[in-house]
Amino acid sequence: MHRYTGSAPGIMVWGGIGYHSGTPLVRIAGTLNSERCISEVLAPVVLPYLQGLATAIFQQDNARQHLGTHCPKALRQSPD
Repeated sequence: MHRYTGSAPGIMVWGGIGYHSGTPLVRIAGTLNSERCISEVLAPVVLPYLQGLATAIFQQDNARQHLGTHCPKALRQSPD
């Protein structure tokens, strides 16, 4: 049996959940860095979803791509 020793190929699926609703699922192929996180998840999906809720708390999971300078800055600059 041949063992594959490289990084695992595949996709990631991102989704947000709320008490009465949720975001669409976002399919992310390849490596998700902070720039892709902003352009493919935060800006088009998360921020519009949060802005449509009367009250919301955004809780991130401290994933590596969230901890750089780009994602926190993008979240701080978003309209409340």
